[in-house]
Amino acid sequence: MHAIVDDSVLLTRLAPGHRLAHLMREYERNYERLQFLVPELRQLCGCSVSHAEAEPDLYLEVLDQAAYTTTMVLTYALEIDGTHQPEPDVQVRVYHDARMAEVLAVRELGPSGRFGWCPLRQSAMSRKWRFNRFLGKWLAYCLQQGHGQFERLAPSSA
Repeated sequence: MHAIVDDSVLLTRLAPGHRLAHLMREYERNYERLQFLVPELRQLCGCSVSHAEAEPDLYLEVLDQAAYTTTMVLTYALEIDGTHQPEPDVQVRVYHDARMAEVLAVRELGPSGRFGWCPLRQSAMSRKWRFNRFLGKWLAYCLQQGHGQFERLAPSSA
């Protein structure tokens, strides 16, 4: 249901199930799925890859590892128009102490045709729901396809 506040602002009410407590439960489920997919996450650093038969390789890059959190990027490198593009490309923060995993940003193809990070804002609850539900479905899919054994990639020389 929509309610117009003024000519430039459109507010959308969330469905009854889209409350903060339910979103927190989605974060918990995503943490559980990540634990099955990457049980050694706290020990990883840099870039790692998981191979599954007849599936694209799944890449994981640890951006930051702290005492209670890990910030990482999870992506495939799909061949699109002859080049490898990160798709989907999701930045996730894992809260080890709270046992939650939250999407921080999703890299999307912008109007210029270039990929760019689309950060999630606290007030954008519907985007948080959409991206965190997507993460949950994608993690479940990766597990079903046989991903889950990550090997560290050697740093590339620049």
